[in-house]
Amino acid sequence: MSTHTPPPLYEQTKQSLLKNWMTSSIALQSLPTQIFKDLFMDAFMGEHHEALKEMMLAWPLPCLPLGSLLEMWKPQPDLQKFQMEERKVQALKFVLDVLDMLLTQKICPSTRKLKVLDLRDEHSIFWRVRPRAMAHASAPDYTCIFHFLEDPLVTRPPQLLNVMLDLCVRGTLDKFQTCLLEWAQPRRHLIRLCCRRMNIYGMPFNAFLDVLNMLELNCVQEVKVCRLWGVKNMASFSPFLGQMRNLQKLTISPLYKNTASFTHSSYATKA
Repeated sequence: MSTHTPPPLYEQTKQSLLKNWMTSSIALQSLPTQIFKDLFMDAFMGEHHEALKEMMLAWPLPCLPLGSLLEMWKPQPDLQKFQMEERKVQALKFVLDVLDMLLTQKICPSTRKLKVLDLRDEHSIFWRVRPRAMAHASAPDYTCIFHFLEDPLVTRPPQLLNVMLDLCVRGTLDKFQTCLLEWAQPRRHLIRLCCRRMNIYGMPFNAFLDVLNMLELNCVQEVKVCRLWGVKNMASFSPFLGQMRNLQKLTISPLYKNTASFTHSSYATKA
């Protein structure tokens, strides 16, 4: 006799919805947020692309913390690191294609529920909490980011989609970063790239400037630059620093023989 225990009723229901998506998608708008979130996670992990597309277009919350979901995603347990990175790039391309559909929908941007796509590896608790506990859990809070974007010196339209990311670059942009920035470049009238933390190691100076020109610099709070390009290039970098009105920490290492570290209230130099 088999000792296999059937999955709980809730799991069976989710599996049925994903397998019969064409007949169940009409009920999307009536799903409770907690269940919508859980079903979205299952669709992403199981690569149910049609269901995932429809759920992204109907996402019911102001924020979608996709970066933490990407980090949790393990499509195959035996994938090599480079293979896993390639799969993440393919997943990002799919998400960006759906975002294009969302951004071109014939609806007023101010009525679109999704305001922030977060590609940072944060807020994993949002996905791990089960529906019963979700009623007592809170979605990620982006109030501070919205506050930065309301800077009176910034004249960009307020209805743009905000894409959150942290940048860690070692020499050159990786495939994931390249894919995102190449997608973002021609869509700057529709989105804002918001980066709170930047760690740059030995990146060519002109390439670094190209990245800075794409970012909402008033969102930047921490910058660390290693193997800088010399005093002349620092002079070219300084106007960008002036636009980082919410910068709290700046670390430059090495600048010739010194390492300079600046915070909002202190200055330190190491030999």
